[in-house]
This record gives sequence, structure tokens and C-alpha cells, in this order.
Amino acid sequence: MDKLNKIIKNQRLVKYFAMAVTIVLIELATFQLVYFLNGNYYLATVLSFALAVVLNWVGGRAFVFGTSRHHPLREFIMVLIASIVGVLIQLAVVHISVNVLLFYPLIGKVLSVGFSFFCNYWFRAIIVYRE
Repeated sequence: MDKLNKIIKNQRLVKYFAMAVTIVLIELATFQLVYFLNGNYYLATVLSFALAVVLNWVGGRAFVFGTSRHHPLREFIMVLIASIVGVLIQLAVVHISVNVLLFYPLIGKVLSVGFSFFCNYWFRAIIVYRE
């Protein structure tokens, strides 16, 4: 039974990763578009992340986790809370990447997505969609 649970959890992580790659591409394109239009990488980070949160919640319910034991509004709020922590992580990583490491903002955004991916998955798997 433990082996079956491990396989199911690994499949869920693979599905989450595949969904996340698609959403990250949309998020990065949105980031670059907003940054190109107004030159503000903080605004671009927040707007692109907000779009990704909604897509991630919808995609997670539809393709990865299914419905949780929580009411959909409560579930969304829990995912939103994790996402707020995630956007704070992203803003810090982008800020350090641009202002300290002198990277192009899109590079900082890519790095920040990597950090927030694992935090978000962990929170959702352990807290929101716990069986």
C-alpha cells in the first residue's frame, strides 16, 4: 500500500510539473509583455503571477489534485494565501537578481519561478489537497 501511495504521489508531481511548465510559459510571456510595455518589473512580476495563480488553481483542480475536501472558495483562498507567499518570494528573488546580481529582469523571473514552484506544490499537496 505504501508503494502504491508513493506511485500516486509521484504521478501527481509529474502532472503538476507538466501543468506548471505550461503555466510558467504563459507567466513568463505575460511578464515580458508587461515589462516591455511599462518598464516596471515589480508590476510585471505581480500581474504575471496573479494570472498564474488563477490558471494554477483551475489547472490543479482539473488535471492534478481534483477537488479537495474544502469548499471551492475556501480552497481558492488557501491557494491564494500560498500564492501571496509565493509572490513575495518571487519579488525578493527578482529584486536581488536585478539589483544585486545585475541580471536582466526576465532571468530573475525565471529563477523566482523555480523557488516558488516547490513551495507552492508542497503547500497544496500537504495542506490544501491532503487526503
